[in-house]
Amino acid sequence: MTGAITADERTIGNKRTVPTYPPFLDVGLVSGAGERHKAVTQNEGEPMHRRVGSIALVMAVALAFVVTGCTAPGPSYSILDREATSEDVVPDALPGYAGDSAVLDTSRFVAERDGIRIWLLRGQESSTVCLLAFPGAEDWVMACGGDHAPASMSGPAGEYVYQPDGLPAPKDSTRISENVFAVDDR
Repeated sequence: MTGAITADERTIGNKRTVPTYPPFLDVGLVSGAGERHKAVTQNEGEPMHRRVGSIALVMAVALAFVVTGCTAPGPSYSILDREATSEDVVPDALPGYAGDSAVLDTSRFVAERDGIRIWLLRGQESSTVCLLAFPGAEDWVMACGGDHAPASMSGPAGEYVYQPDGLPAPKDSTRISENVFAVDDR
């Protein structure tokens, strides 16, 4: 049947082509007459495998950047990277369920302010940091937030802002450490 387009063929402009597949599939399309077709595109007969190869190259380069870490460094809480000391251990009076949000053995003691002991911890969720303010077993407060921007917490222990290293101090706050600030309305 000459001139008819079979289900295996398409028309692009005034060209008749067959479906195109990446070269690794090599399906070997055969027309009704038993001829093997070459997959072509409307780019003046450029084989499809050249475009697929170009796309694969771009994706491989992008993947290499992700795998090797060739990206901008993320925010840092350097206190969490230092070696732990005996002072860094959270109080035994802290209930076990506090570990639902934070990895308790990553705690680092920040400071004591007005009888309130303060720690930073890594969160259970990736890329989170938690702040624990512990005036006592009954009125402790913990908050967890993303590690890319400032986060705040308020409760019976006061109001605090914690943020990655190197950011300017929040307005109307008192610096407790590189990462922790008390909001001054206390």
